[in-house]
Amino acid sequence: MYAVRALVYLAMLPSDAEPARVEAIAHAQHIPPRFLPQIMATLKAAGMVQSRRGTAGGYSLTRSPGSISLAEVIERFEHGVFGPSPQAENPVEVALKTVADRVDTVLRAATIEELASLASAHVPGYTI
Repeated sequence: MYAVRALVYLAMLPSDAEPARVEAIAHAQHIPPRFLPQIMATLKAAGMVQSRRGTAGGYSLTRSPGSISLAEVIERFEHGVFGPSPQAENPVEVALKTVADRVDTVLRAATIEELASLASAHVPGYTI
């Protein structure tokens, strides 16, 4: 998901870094540049990023990357991972709901900070 990639990029920047420009995020994370402004606007409306205008402008995180769960990001762009809740009388949908609940638990526990740490630890020489 492009939003997660953008947030991980921002999380991996040094704390004293200038805000990241859309072009830099798009290039580094292989996100089509035409989609990223809308994605960043949604993340800004959610209070996850802030923007600064001007020649030194760009985006930075507004919250600790450890406080942003993958579930929170996904919910901003999708209606949950599996869509609407299943109808209780359908046994297959009830079984899928069990799986969906387990996935939701994992996504709520996983954070942007964890992904940034994994990205930097598992990709030799990966820097932003």
